Amino acid sequence: MITLNMVPDKQIYINLSYSVLILYVYMKKSKILVICLIIPIFSALSGYLFCLTPPIRHFKNIFYDYMMKMGVGENISDTIRIIVVDDQSVQRGDKWPWPWINHAGVLNFLSRTNIAATGVDIRFESHESQNKGLEALKYCTSLTGRTILPYYFRMKQDDKGIYYRDYIKEESDGTLDKYRLNIVNDDFVNKISEAESYQLPVAELRDCGLLGFTNAPGESDGVVRKTPLLIKYSGNVYPSFSLVLLCRFLNKEISDIKIEKGVVSISGTDIKIPVDKCGNLRINFRGGLKEFKGDPAIQVLNSDKLMSEGKIPVVPLSDYSGKMVIYGVGMTGGYDIGLIPISSEKLPLLLIHANALNTVLLKDYIKEPPFVWRLLIVLLLSGAIGFIQLSYKSWFYVTCSVVFIAGFILAAFWFFINHNLYIDIVTPYTAMSICFGSAVIYKYVVESKDKKYVKKILGRYISNNIMEMLLRDPSKLNLHGERKDITVLFADIKGFTPYCEKKAPEEVVPVLNEYLDRMTRVILLHDGTFDKYVGDEIMAFWNAPVEQKGHAKFAVLAALDMLEELKALQGEFVEKGVEPIDIGIGINSGLMMVGNMGSSQFYDYTVIGDNVNLASRVQALTREYPYRVIITEPTYNCVKDDFGIDFLDEVSVKGKDKKVRVYGVKGKRID
Repeated sequence: MITLNMVPDKQIYINLSYSVLILYVYMKKSKILVICLIIPIFSALSGYLFCLTPPIRHFKNIFYDYMMKMGVGENISDTIRIIVVDDQSVQRGDKWPWPWINHAGVLNFLSRTNIAATGVDIRFESHESQNKGLEALKYCTSLTGRTILPYYFRMKQDDKGIYYRDYIKEESDGTLDKYRLNIVNDDFVNKISEAESYQLPVAELRDCGLLGFTNAPGESDGVVRKTPLLIKYSGNVYPSFSLVLLCRFLNKEISDIKIEKGVVSISGTDIKIPVDKCGNLRINFRGGLKEFKGDPAIQVLNSDKLMSEGKIPVVPLSDYSGKMVIYGVGMTGGYDIGLIPISSEKLPLLLIHANALNTVLLKDYIKEPPFVWRLLIVLLLSGAIGFIQLSYKSWFYVTCSVVFIAGFILAAFWFFINHNLYIDIVTPYTAMSICFGSAVIYKYVVESKDKKYVKKILGRYISNNIMEMLLRDPSKLNLHGERKDITVLFADIKGFTPYCEKKAPEEVVPVLNEYLDRMTRVILLHDGTFDKYVGDEIMAFWNAPVEQKGHAKFAVLAALDMLEELKALQGEFVEKGVEPIDIGIGINSGLMMVGNMGSSQFYDYTVIGDNVNLASRVQALTREYPYRVIITEPTYNCVKDDFGIDFLDEVSVKGKDKKVRVYGVKGKRID
């Protein structure tokens, strides 16, 4: 056995190859950690951007409305009552538009009891042919002194709102001056929605009660989910219909309304209403006409007539004593119906006021986590999905994804139903979907390049089967060392030292290179792990880094095929006029230490131990016995039924107290 100068160079390349695999294992783990930070951040930002698009916003609204429907019928204040001019009212009474004297009759009925406040959400903008009705309406509106009438703003940024009409024009009679709110927070005022003009009721009614704007524009899908409590006009801020009605109900003045840091409060009360930067209240819709015990206006009007005749009314007066009443229009096809979250059909928009006031009176506000927490939720969910998708097999990833998504949706519904905490479902789901797509792209585009590079480097030293197993699951490569049952093979050229002494290096090197290349190919063909070249000696082993059932058989098969390949190689050498070579192979099975061993700068994935040394000693016996493949008893016990084997001897081996039984392999068993 001799060591030539070219062999260490090749060994360095082999060690470098194993280093690449080891580095790949660590890099893959570290890459996953890095990617689990990069992909969630990218997914979160992309998710928020996608949620600004109309289709995604539509899905957000669908989930939000579904959550809202689950709370219908709960937390309804008994102080709010509704009277509505519905289909029944126009079918059994006068057709729409109703004569104003009918509205006067409804208000007259309410004046017969101790009404707390009345909000009339009906337009009284033109009194042509209504002279008699106007006088009656003016009189009845003034009876209680607790009536609120509507007016409407035309907004600068949007002229397509529910209430906005082209005929709305500027009014400048000073009627709104007494409704101006004294707000010192300039930053807040600058963000409140601004109007460019307004439309008041007819002049005769403006002083009969208080006024409040009834603007409640729908969102992009036409559904009203928020209502503005404040609107800015000509630099001043004005309160809404619902807010003025609330003040009247609480016996407070307009001047008692205060705004500070996104909260609208009423002095002398515990009312603190959270609003967004535009002055909007997110309404917690709890019911429709049924839940708020809405009465048809025709029944109230008939009750007033019956009481005038001294008869018992259809609607008991006691139903309205001490109540806050909202009177409006809601017949099918009317101008004052629209979409709200709790119904797919258009309902009377006076329900916006009823639900807004119910939200305030019961402090039933919808809360939402701060943006930082919402972003953190998205990042955590995306990070978890990305990490699992990159780290585990498909079935585990799919299972975890279903559990994560279902658990998150259930948690979001639970928080909304039990704590009025609205957690956006669609944005995290969108981000998780983007994260999944990004992870897939990463795995099939980026990691595939890494795998191709590693396979190119190591393909000559580890079989493709083992390579694929390691690339699929790098954890199978235990870099820290472990003791396990391994079969090791040593192959050495017989008489190579005298062979080299009588030939020039230029003649020896090609022969050695061809021999090493052909033998290594055979070893890899049998899923062996190539270890190293030591001069002309080849070292390989089985059952590491991956488990191989029947590893001893693989080693013996490899040895026999190496002899067959050598026979072909010898024929080629003879044809070329080159002196042929012969080899001896020793194999042993047993417990050995396998792992990454060496210095901090140079290391090798190899096996060590007494059983490794024994295989080397057994290989040397091929010079003494007429067998080119000699195995030990542990290997024999594993393969005795598969090969033709002869017992050779019990021999003394350096480092062993007891003699070792050795066997010669003749070939494959033929039954």
